[in-house]
Amino acid sequence: MTVHAINASVDPGLIGKVTRLFNQTEADIATELLQNARRAGATRVVVTTTQHSHHSATLTIADDGRGIEDPTKLLRLGASGWDKNTMRSEDPAGMGVFSLAGRRVRVTTRSTSSPGWSAIIEGADWTSGRDIEVHGCVRGNGTTFTVEISAGRIDDACKAIAASARYYPIEVELNGTVLERLDFLDGAETIAAFEGLRIGVFNTPDRYGVFRSSINFYGLTVEHKLPMVKEIDSDKIWCTKIDIVDCPELQLTLPARKEIVATRFLGDLDRAVEEAIYRAIAKRGQHRLAYEDWCRAKVLGFDLAPAAEGLTGFVAITADPALADYKERITRTGDDLVVIKTMGTADEQSLSRALAVSNTALSERLVRAEARLAGYDWYDRLACVDTLRFVIKQGSSIYVDTLCGDLLNLEHPAVDAIAAELSVNEQGLEQVYQLGTDMLLQTDDNWDLEDASIAVVRGFGSATCKLTPGILADYLDAAYFCHSDDRDCDSFDTQLRYWRSQSIILATSLLQGAEAATVASIEAAFHENLRWLIPADRVLRLEHGPSGTTIVLEPLDAADTAAPSV
Repeated sequence: MTVHAINASVDPGLIGKVTRLFNQTEADIATELLQNARRAGATRVVVTTTQHSHHSATLTIADDGRGIEDPTKLLRLGASGWDKNTMRSEDPAGMGVFSLAGRRVRVTTRSTSSPGWSAIIEGADWTSGRDIEVHGCVRGNGTTFTVEISAGRIDDACKAIAASARYYPIEVELNGTVLERLDFLDGAETIAAFEGLRIGVFNTPDRYGVFRSSINFYGLTVEHKLPMVKEIDSDKIWCTKIDIVDCPELQLTLPARKEIVATRFLGDLDRAVEEAIYRAIAKRGQHRLAYEDWCRAKVLGFDLAPAAEGLTGFVAITADPALADYKERITRTGDDLVVIKTMGTADEQSLSRALAVSNTALSERLVRAEARLAGYDWYDRLACVDTLRFVIKQGSSIYVDTLCGDLLNLEHPAVDAIAAELSVNEQGLEQVYQLGTDMLLQTDDNWDLEDASIAVVRGFGSATCKLTPGILADYLDAAYFCHSDDRDCDSFDTQLRYWRSQSIILATSLLQGAEAATVASIEAAFHENLRWLIPADRVLRLEHGPSGTTIVLEPLDAADTAAPSV
């Protein structure tokens, strides 16, 4: 077998593809020309836009940097005249000017060591290989690019320049106005230095995409996922942004530098980011870190105190989050708390009712389990609910709901007694709490009142905690209602209003019988469809029977005030 030597090279045909190295947008042009001005030692960049006709305009970017000494390097793909320090620090691709490829461009420049020169590059010159004339010119040190753009793109060009200048280290003037510049790490809680990088740590609201552009390359922001830490019960996240000062090890894809190259250095960077975050948390003192994150901090050398004690008091969840009452949720502390895991909405609503009518001290002790806190001594010592079941007595029959999903086969929804039994593990000892109650709702995967399994005890308890149709309907809504957001469905309010009209009828039927439910149905239909037709100064009298229907509107002062209101 013949052995041949191979080596990496660039095919000359690549020059025909230079118009596709960049996406040719004003954003790419602004980024590349501003970066070149900075590398050239410019102290100021002046940008102007000029509209020449309804269709034609130019974008001019001028700097006072060192200029371009050798004209031949301007269009030499991959070549650049930057000094050794810039080459080491930034690894410039020598392709930035090709962000202009395909456009008509006039360039004038003068370096400190050679006369000024100018050239006009036509759109076709970028790929044709045609010789481009270079002429001498008189001007001060620096470089000016005048680029043809569509008149309709002037606003886009101005926005692109402003965006590129926002975190740019040099002053930029646009059409006579100095653009606002900001420190990329403005607002950081702490700033740490690492390998030529500035790492800013932020504790900010947890909104999607809040820190998508997390790395700043001298004004060019790049999206990159960095480690983040979220504390329990907090609406904020600990996250970072990175400002590049001089870090050759952090490599960006060329030529446009819109992504980070996956190198071993990223592992070191992630660790440095984590250390910066935990250092900021340590500085604050108190925290609510998950136990896993607390252990990670310890591995990184941060001996933090355990997470602050406290768990959310038990408030039954709702099938539709929009019906949840977050104001009722409070944080409880103490050694006598009892932890309970999340269950189905119907099971939780049933337990909530049992706690309300039994008036037990357990109501003040019951708190939500938080698995992320497992491992802390204070959390692991707390009592916890091992099992919850409901026992129902109907005549001589006893039914047990163990919350395993099997529906009870009751002869009738009205039963004689219901008890919620909680088996609680308190420091290794099992204790059973039995709470008398008047309602049991079983989980319904169809989210449908017609198929819901419901048991009630009529006349249970005192007058102050009696189960009324309105109260039962509230529990039905919380346990089963879940609105649909399909485009062909009614609004949330309309769906809930219709559902509520059905749940109050069902609740009335369960507690007061079929005739009372019929009255409730008529009342609901009246309020929904007829009430708004009656003048404010009139009273409606309606009588319906086998012989027909009579409807009378009477003046308010002539009405029988003793008549029942609807």
